[in-house]
Amino acid sequence: MDLVETLRNKIGSLSDGDHTSGLNATLGHIEVAFRHLARGQSDGDETAFTDAIYRTNQAFEGAIKEAYRVLTGKDPRRKTPHNIEEYLEGNGTFRDRVLSQFRNYRTEWRNPSTHDYKLYFDESEAFLAIVSVSAFACLLSDQIAAKIAFDASKTALDNSVCAPSSGQGDTTLINQISKFVQNFGSTFTRNKVHGPMSEGEMIGSLHGAIASALPEVEVSLESRLSPESQYRADMILKRGDERVLLEMKRFSRHGGLVVAREQVEMYLEESGINQALLIFMPEAPEEIEITEYNPAERNSQIKILLPKSVIRHG
Repeated sequence: MDLVETLRNKIGSLSDGDHTSGLNATLGHIEVAFRHLARGQSDGDETAFTDAIYRTNQAFEGAIKEAYRVLTGKDPRRKTPHNIEEYLEGNGTFRDRVLSQFRNYRTEWRNPSTHDYKLYFDESEAFLAIVSVSAFACLLSDQIAAKIAFDASKTALDNSVCAPSSGQGDTTLINQISKFVQNFGSTFTRNKVHGPMSEGEMIGSLHGAIASALPEVEVSLESRLSPESQYRADMILKRGDERVLLEMKRFSRHGGLVVAREQVEMYLEESGINQALLIFMPEAPEEIEITEYNPAERNSQIKILLPKSVIRHG
């Protein structure tokens, strides 16, 4: 896998905004770090490996500044890097996977290289630092993309004079959410200037729509199914005593329905939740139909939302 190309594509797919130049600068620092690494390998100049880590530090700082801008909606220019890091780590801003990569890079590379000016790094350390900051930047770009989609969806629905029905006539949370998704339809998949939404952006868009239309529903993203579980649900929705697990997939004509359904069944078993929504979003605008599946071996309910053409021809 080409980490630089992966990061370039993630940043390039984001909607333009104040964050754009900063994230492009972050990418540029990582590209230069790779060139320092290559120079050290080819020329035998071991100082190049330390130069590479100084560049990854700049990439790290740029990434967290733009994350602060997007995820908090605040301008980072009046904040020191320490203030920003302290806020992002201490306020539950980062998702768990992002937070893990953030702490790893800061502890293993940024702090040692910043506080010990006599420290020199070798080839392996430079390589690991580049991989670490690249992985962090990629995961962070995904969270930024989801937040941009959340904001756009919530704003659009807040300002809409013909917002889709939120299913208020349905009494249960699972029925209300499934009807809302059906009514909102494939708006979640609308094409952006830079191409179709990613799965993470679809989740962000749906989250924003729910926040606007159903503010009483508590939404948890990438939640562990239980304290001991290694698995995470895309969303867990909660209202009062009701809990609904939600998994969203991009629909593919190559199949995957059975595998996804089995995944959701396993998630219900692991989490102790007995209701789930499995949503397959179409690539292009299309009506969505609701089907229901009740596993025979357990008292649970799974509503499956599929593009109408699949129901008609499947």
